[in-house]
Amino acid sequence: MCDVQLHLARYLGAEQMQNPESWGFALVQHEPLSFDLDMQLRCSAEPLTELIALLSDPRLEVEGFSLQAVSLFKHGIATKVLKTRVSLQAKGRDANTIVCAAGFEEVLHAVQACGYHVDAQHEARTFVAYGTWEPSAQPGLYKVVRRKDFKKQLNDPGRAHKAWLAEQNGRRRELERSWGVR
Repeated sequence: MCDVQLHLARYLGAEQMQNPESWGFALVQHEPLSFDLDMQLRCSAEPLTELIALLSDPRLEVEGFSLQAVSLFKHGIATKVLKTRVSLQAKGRDANTIVCAAGFEEVLHAVQACGYHVDAQHEARTFVAYGTWEPSAQPGLYKVVRRKDFKKQLNDPGRAHKAWLAEQNGRRRELERSWGVR
């Protein structure tokens, strides 16, 4: 028996398992199936682990990367990239190509979380073509520079993130003062 059948047998009982017409009613009566939270967390982190490991290597001097959609969930304006091909260009090395089971936004967030400042040369995006209304994705090219807190980021990511937020807030306050807001 597969996992779904085992769960159904446990929640429905042997009598109702033999009668598929009663499944809908029986599933409403019983509590929903519980999912393993640790497994969910592992599955959500797995797509980017190889990319994060490369970006966290202090010996690797990453100069930039490109993003290209491998698979799309096509649903009109709500189109989303499901798998992304990331090509990292590092100083003195051939390009490393990694396929991540994550979208453009998740990959960009992971790169920034690893201690890099991302500068878009050509932004990756999803769009719906006018006329054919066919959803598609445009590849992107990015240059990266290590932030000055890169080593701190590796040792204590929480403290480095708080320091980065304080720096960003300081810049925002300075900009607001120059506008005369505060």
